[in-house]
Amino acid sequence: MTEEKAPQASRFPLYFGCFFGFGVILFFFFGFFDGFENRWQDALFRFRGMELSDPRVLIVTLDDATIQKIGRWPIPRQYWANLLERLNALGVRAVGLDVMFVDPSGEEDDLAIAEATQKFKKVIHAVDINPLATSQLEFRFPIRTIRQTGAALGVVNATPDHDNAVRVMKTLFWKAWDPQKKSSVKLPTLGLATLAVYEGLPFEHYEKTLPRHLRLNIRGQKYVLVFNSKTGKEEDGFEFGFTRVSMIDILEKRLSAADRQRFKDSVVLVGSTARAAYDHYPSPFFEQTPGVEVHANLIDNILQKRYIVDASPWITVLLVCLMTGLGLYLIRLSPLLGALLTVGILMGWAGCGYLFFLKNYKFEFVPVALTLFSTYVVLLVQKALTETREKRQIKNMFGQYVAPEVVDILVKDPSKLKLGGDKREMTAFFLDIAHFTNISEKMDPQALLEFLNEYLSELTDVVQKNRGVVDKYIGDCIMAFWNAPLDEPDHKQLACLSAVECIQAIERLNAKADHQLSEKPSIRIGLNSGQMTVGNTGSARKKAYTIIGDEVNLASRLEGANKFFGSKVMASEATYAPAKDLVEARELGRIRVVGKEIPIRVYELLCKKNDLRNGKEKLLQYYQEGVAFFQKKNFKQATRAFHEALGADSSDGPSKLYLRISEDYVAAPPPADWDGVFNLTAK
Repeated sequence: MTEEKAPQASRFPLYFGCFFGFGVILFFFFGFFDGFENRWQDALFRFRGMELSDPRVLIVTLDDATIQKIGRWPIPRQYWANLLERLNALGVRAVGLDVMFVDPSGEEDDLAIAEATQKFKKVIHAVDINPLATSQLEFRFPIRTIRQTGAALGVVNATPDHDNAVRVMKTLFWKAWDPQKKSSVKLPTLGLATLAVYEGLPFEHYEKTLPRHLRLNIRGQKYVLVFNSKTGKEEDGFEFGFTRVSMIDILEKRLSAADRQRFKDSVVLVGSTARAAYDHYPSPFFEQTPGVEVHANLIDNILQKRYIVDASPWITVLLVCLMTGLGLYLIRLSPLLGALLTVGILMGWAGCGYLFFLKNYKFEFVPVALTLFSTYVVLLVQKALTETREKRQIKNMFGQYVAPEVVDILVKDPSKLKLGGDKREMTAFFLDIAHFTNISEKMDPQALLEFLNEYLSELTDVVQKNRGVVDKYIGDCIMAFWNAPLDEPDHKQLACLSAVECIQAIERLNAKADHQLSEKPSIRIGLNSGQMTVGNTGSARKKAYTIIGDEVNLASRLEGANKFFGSKVMASEATYAPAKDLVEARELGRIRVVGKEIPIRVYELLCKKNDLRNGKEKLLQYYQEGVAFFQKKNFKQATRAFHEALGADSSDGPSKLYLRISEDYVAAPPPADWDGVFNLTAK
């Protein structure tokens, strides 16, 4: 006889986790996530906001005001020469010109810019990649008169990403072809060449200490309100991370003492910011950022040692493996806990990424986060589909025997599929449509069923909305209960709210009903709380999940006792007491039902708290006065009070009952041992 093997858990989670993690690593090394990662880094810059640059780094701008003042474009090179002379006089230590002088101009102008360069000696001229070159990396150099000065050279070309934004700058161009020398040369970028002159260090120093591709920590800019002295209004403007000074202000010597002091021993980059007269790139802060700021950021980052360092790719591999393992672990937890932990870990990783970013380190966020999120979500869906299939099997097996609410419990805990039950405190609810026999006799069978289905559906919705379980329908009666199979600490309050809401539901149904009946349907409800037995009862072939016990029977008796009092909703004191702050009610008295020796105090629930209308406040006032006199055996005063109550509402059943009994006791007082208890002889 062979031994039956225990069912093995699915290996799909393990296989999927390993396969997906390997795929993420593979895509990461092929640069698939670079675009997404760039967007994430841009978001971090925007979240951080603009920062002020190193005060030693300044930008002189060829702006619209300068071009308008000079009146020509391109501006004559004499103005550039004058600018270099002014910057030299201001004590600037190095000037990088993001301006191309590749074509000869007038001899006088070319000589002027060359002489100014020769005199200053710390001017770096721009070189760019020849856009017409086809066979090799060929550069365009400044005109011969400038090159003869021996001025330092720097490449102005940036290396943008696919979206044309510059996030990484190449520090040195190796084997750049110089057509004049007809040989390959090694050229730094304009920013690095300017910094080298400023610090007085050779290029070899930066080759040893800097990466060949440097990730920029962009200073940025932000929108601000600027006061316009001409209009007297505040207008949209910008504040920049780098100090910008207009070229025309320098040429016309309009600098303040503070501005002149700022230029002393500074490093200056000169570039165009005039509309349609400058190269521009998108940045995290603005769609069009002048190219000169790219070089300014490079200088600032190196001076401050704040450029962003990429973490080792093997750290990313390790993190992807870790997130795969976390996803496999989290899927074993409950969906809520697993989802909360997943979101928490993702938010934590985002927070760590931001903290690392502030410390100038870049850790890959997208592939790591994608691994955890995708692994968890896919496995959660797979788990849900598997569990749904298993639940469907259980529902197909047991759905015909038990109520849907019970099926859900059985699906979660199949061990509850047994006869017997538990004893616990619960609330039982019985609802009956009054005068149903008379109503049914006046309707044809089809109309009667439609009427019954409509009313029972509406009333059932009220019970279920308040987390009650509808046990069964007995003709026109609804039996329901609270606090099983799920724990419901507020079961008494919910049952009381359901009762008064059922009264409201009946009123709504009667208002819109189109059936022609001599009397409108009404309901009677009985509520009681206490120890009850709940569970599966019946035979091995036919089961029903229900409640039984004396307290259940009492709830049924209270529903019937409404006929005696002429009331609608009767609740025992045990049920009403915890809900007294939620519903309006009145005491009906103490009653002794069939089969019970000990009397209980009962109340009629009227409506939700503070919702008395249509003169009910006055009725309730006189009624309570009458009951108080009645219990003190002052039946004459009680009779007067109940007459007043009926004056407020002539149809009030409890007032009619008390008035009739009070009048009888006025005529023939009760025995001396009368205790005010109503003995009900009918069920």
